[in-house]
Parts: sequence; C-alpha cells; structure tokens
Amino acid sequence: MAVKIVPIDNDLEEIQQEIDIMRQSDSDYIIKCYHSYVSRDMKHIWMAMEIAEGGSVNDLMFVMDEVMTPQQIREVAASAMLGLVYLHRKLIIHRDIKAGNILLNEKGQVKLADFGVSAVLQSKNERCRTAIGAPFWMAPEVIQEEPYDGRADVWSLGITMIEMAEARPPNAHIHPMRALFVIPTQPPPTLTEPDDFPKDLVQFTATCLTKAHDKRKTSEEMLKHPFIEKTVRRLQKEHGVSPIMEKLVRKALPAIQEFRNLDSDDSDDEEAYEEATFDPREEERVKANLAEQERKDKADREKVQLQQAERKEAERKEAARKAAEATSQVRRHASSADVPVRGSDGPHKLPLIRPGTLAKKNIKKERQTLKAGNAPVNPEGFIPKGQQNNMEFEDVKKMLTPDEATGGTEQELRDTFGATVMTKEFIHLLKKSKEKEPDLFDILNSVTDPEEAMEMAVAVLKLAVGQKPVLLRELDGEDDDR
Repeated sequence: MAVKIVPIDNDLEEIQQEIDIMRQSDSDYIIKCYHSYVSRDMKHIWMAMEIAEGGSVNDLMFVMDEVMTPQQIREVAASAMLGLVYLHRKLIIHRDIKAGNILLNEKGQVKLADFGVSAVLQSKNERCRTAIGAPFWMAPEVIQEEPYDGRADVWSLGITMIEMAEARPPNAHIHPMRALFVIPTQPPPTLTEPDDFPKDLVQFTATCLTKAHDKRKTSEEMLKHPFIEKTVRRLQKEHGVSPIMEKLVRKALPAIQEFRNLDSDDSDDEEAYEEATFDPREEERVKANLAEQERKDKADREKVQLQQAERKEAERKEAARKAAEATSQVRRHASSADVPVRGSDGPHKLPLIRPGTLAKKNIKKERQTLKAGNAPVNPEGFIPKGQQNNMEFEDVKKMLTPDEATGGTEQELRDTFGATVMTKEFIHLLKKSKEKEPDLFDILNSVTDPEEAMEMAVAVLKLAVGQKPVLLRELDGEDDDR
C-alpha cells in the first residue's frame, strides 16, 4: 500500500472527487484508493492507495535514462486505452493523460492515476468547455474551449506515445505559454523519425492525433486498431498483467529505489508527515466531521436538483401551453378556410402537436450546450489559486525565471511548467495578453537567448494583468516595490 499526502488548500470538494473516482472504480487499469483520512489539523488528507512499485512511465524513463521500445509502448498504449474506455463509459474525462500519470506495478500492470482535474459528466450528450490541463498534452479543442468529450483524452494519449518514444512531448522546445497558441494552429505533431518505428505504431499515433475532434476516434474504437488489438485481448484475459512490463519494472527497480532514497529527505514531505500524523483516538471525531460534511453536500446537491427540476417543469408547462395555443389557432384557421383533404370531403385536419414536444426539444438543446460546472479547476495548478487574481511582479518573476540557488536551467524550468496543469484562469490570462499585444508572442517565439525569452514572457504576463510591460533588465537595480 502507498500513502499520498495532499494539502487541502480549500479544495476539499475537488480532492473528494478524485478520491470518489478511484474508490468507485473497479478496473485492472485504474489505480485504486482504499481509504482516506483527514489530518488532526485538517490541513492534509492521507490517501491509502494501491502501490505502484515501478512509479510512473516518466519516472522509469528518467531513472533508466532511456526511451521505451516499440513493444513496451504497445503494452502501455493498450492498457491506457482500456483504462480510458472504462472511464469514458462512466462519463469521466481524465484531462491529464501523460507519462507522468501512467503508473506501473511489480506485476507488470499499467494503471491510470491522478484524477485531480477530471470531469464527471451527467449524460452522454453533455460536453465540457473548461480549458485545463498540462499544455503540451492538451487537445486543440480543449485549449480553444470548444465543446469536447473523452476524445480529448485520446489526443493526450497520442502525445504520450511520442513522449514514450522520444522522451519529450512535441513542442517541448518552446515555452509552454507559447505552446498554447501553437497547438491549435499547427498540423498534428508526428514522430521526429517515423521510419525508425513500426508502421502500425506510427499509424496509431496519427489516428489518436486527428486534429478535428469530431472526426477523431473514440477510445472504444481505438481498441480495434491493429497496433493494440491483439495486445488488448491478451491483457483482458490476464487482468492487465503484462510479462513485458513486469520484466521492465523488475529491471528498473534498483535504480528507482536508489532515486527514491536520494529524495527521501525532502523537507516538505517531512513537514507534511508531522502535520498530518493521524491520532487514532480522534478517528471517530474525524469520521463524524466527514459524515456531516457529506450530509451537507448531499443536501445541497438535492436542493439544486430540486430547483432545476422545478424550473424545467415550469418551462415544460409554459412550452406546452404555447404549443396548445398555436395548435388551436392553426385549427381555427384551417376550419374557417375549409381546406379539403385529398380523398375526403371534410375540412383539412392538421396533425395534433403533442404537449411538451417543444419543451423537450429545448431541453435537449440545453443539455447539448451544458458545461461541466462541477469540474475541478486548480489542484496543484500553474499558479496557486489564491494568487490568480492578484499576481505580483515577484510572483511572476519567480515563476518564469530559473532558480540560481538550485542551478535550475531554462530547459528544466520549461519541462516543469510544461508538465504542470495550467488553470482556466491562467489560460484566459494568456489569451487576453495575446489579443492585446500579439507582437510580443511573435518576438518570444523568435528569441533564442534564454534570459531574453524569460524577460519577454514576464512582459506578456505583466501586460495581461493590466500593468505596463517592463523587461526584467530594465528593473535591475530599481526599487523592489515597483
């Protein structure tokens, strides 16, 4: 068993959704959550989860310093697609598929994890519009806030295919804020050297990366692709166990353990451990608090559902009344005109309009345009939630400038932010700045000097929050308050 410690940070509902998705999932391709506890100071949640000894696919490639072979990619792709099929049947969109969120255990099973930004739909016809996710893996329709469904996850898996084959996702050479504008405008990415890979792997990746989301195949349709079809059938018979992945994990375990030992003295983890230590004597009190919170949440949901039902019933009755009036008027008109019916001497009788028909059409139209209103917004987001509306210059500078104290490079910075979930608010911020000063982004794209690129990035963000864009070099030596 593994324990994941999550700071609450006023996002209890979002954390609870992640826990609920894992606890309610019963699949060989989804990581399980057995139980969750709240710390004594109510600042952290401990999640008792199924252990994945091999860590993530990204971790494994990092510690082994090698990319995955085509056969290993096939195994991961088949398992991940089976996991997506399971989620999509339950009307769940993952929205953060990448190598860092695909875990491996010692048995050789491949499992999807991290549902912090997942969306739970209410019907098959419902679509999301929220722009959220890790920039390099986001589908074009997600970035553009067009209606999307589970096929956005299929795109992300296609990007992950390239990531597993080349160690980096496409566009990793540019700044993630630039990638948000490049992805929707450029053709779908491809493998750098497609001739080095089997044709069915290249075709599978290209199919996942169909740019028009309405023409992109669903996860269920992708199961029949020749690249993974046979592997899917074998995995289903063996409950997801892959001898190929088992061999890979066992080979990588010593290096993974060594890497974890080097990172075991992380002060943040120690602080979280001390604060989150659970007192068994207070278990009943915590359970009572959670039960009370769950009762309140349920009551609130029922209240909202009741209000929505009453509103829809009123709309239905009003539409039925108007339809009846229209029918009556048409009948009176037809009766007075005595319009003959072919083969009959009597007046023409119009077909009866069933009460509620118009209302049902309106409801159907409304459902098709619904947004995922309960979708999580910002667990571990690019900008902390409390800072999004009050960004200061120093916050932006720290966020976009390499840390000299830790020796961080511009590429490491790019990798970190490129794999971090960007929030809806931050993406809107970038789009607003793009509208105001598009030339700044063109300049940023052509700049080769890392320091100058960072300066231009900060200038763009300063402009987006309504402040005069001043380059970092112009601020050197000036008052910090400015």
